[in-house]
Amino acid sequence: EDRFTAGGLANEKRRQDRKLSLLTMHPSEGEVSHLHKVMMDAARQAEGPSIASTLLQATCLMQPQERNRSGKIFGGFLMREAYELAYTTASAFC
Repeated sequence: EDRFTAGGLANEKRRQDRKLSLLTMHPSEGEVSHLHKVMMDAARQAEGPSIASTLLQATCLMQPQERNRSGKIFGGFLMREAYELAYTTASAFC
């Protein structure tokens, strides 16, 4: 019987959490104001390059071994290239 009671309480807590979720209701005026203040304080204290100045681009010539069966570039290869470019950008500016 304790399991049923605990399950019922957990279910009720899930329902309450769902009602208060940001997915179903907008933040209050006070929350919006607080978030804006935190964001502005962080922006004033930010040091280092702007995001726009950290742009890196790469051009790669794809070889036949990087194709899949339908003749298109293999997605895993593209993901690896994107990851390596992101790592290079982060290493250069952080």
